[in-house]
Amino acid sequence: SSPIALNEPFSLRIGISKPKLDQVGSDFVLTSFTPSEIKLKPQVIATAHQALEKLVTTGLTRAMTEINQIS
Repeated sequence: SSPIALNEPFSLRIGISKPKLDQVGSDFVLTSFTPSEIKLKPQVIATAHQALEKLVTTGLTRAMTEINQIS
């Protein structure tokens, strides 16, 4: 695909972990990071930065393929 046009809407989802099976989604999203999740934040932010660069320069499909292979 081609590089994304600046007028096209897009979203980038960033996650560190998933909710427990019995946990309500809103409760999970509103909880504080655990100590192990806090340690992952720099890596997650770096990957998000890389994803945005790829999205803008290579387009959505290629960026998703490349980023999802490394995350």
